[in-house]
Amino acid sequence: IFFRKLNRPSMEKPTEKPQCPNFSSGPTTKRHGWSAAKIEKTALLGRSHRCAPCKDALLKAVTDTHRILKLPEDWKVAVVAASDTGAVEMCMWSMLGPRGCDIVHMENFGQVWWHDADQQLRKSGFDCRGVTVENYG
Repeated sequence: IFFRKLNRPSMEKPTEKPQCPNFSSGPTTKRHGWSAAKIEKTALLGRSHRCAPCKDALLKAVTDTHRILKLPEDWKVAVVAASDTGAVEMCMWSMLGPRGCDIVHMENFGQVWWHDADQQLRKSGFDCRGVTVENYG
């Protein structure tokens, strides 16, 4: 990735604050009428994601998301743990196909992903070349 300096005009600090400044990673605004008392009977706090009620809730979330977004029937929706690792794994395995590829890796996660892709693609007769970037950052 190459970065270039953009010549943008400097911005002035806003003089007005928004009516509700709760945004970003917190605190966030609750929907109108929200209260902890209303969710205490339905919240699955302290439960494993593998228990039947949690699995049902996750299935409903992905099914509703698919329907609301009007995705093609053969597209999948998934819930991923809040990490880059899960997201990269899903992207990587959905994009690798019946052909060789080059994977540039700079640290241990990238090296493991390259190794996994290489082993999987070799089973199908394809090469996956790994390029290590030394002393990055």
